[in-house]
Amino acid sequence: MATIFTVDDDMAMLDMYREMLVMMNHELVAEAIDGHQAITIYKKFDKYPDIVLMDFRMPGKNGIDTMLDIRRINPEQCLIFITSDSDAAKEARELGANTYVLKPFRLDTLSSTINQVLANTLKK
Repeated sequence: MATIFTVDDDMAMLDMYREMLVMMNHELVAEAIDGHQAITIYKKFDKYPDIVLMDFRMPGKNGIDTMLDIRRINPEQCLIFITSDSDAAKEARELGANTYVLKPFRLDTLSSTINQVLANTLKK
């Protein structure tokens, strides 16, 4: 089981993550609807989440800028970038995301990606 923080401006996506993560036996520790809120929440964690699921297109501060801010706070944070924009996904990967998942995705794709990131983290 992993602790997970989801960041997405689409409430339907946040609802879906909530349901999917419960089905996958993970703990959702927080949700944010934009990059500014994500950073505010992230700074308040006593214990950082195992994984951050990060959307790209959000009002105010996009996912890449938010990811870079999180990396400045905690360079070791595992971060999975989730977007329908393949160029943004590749850029996020180049700038430090552990991996990415392209929308639309299947439950098993997200589950295997989370498991792979966790396995890679444990190897370090």
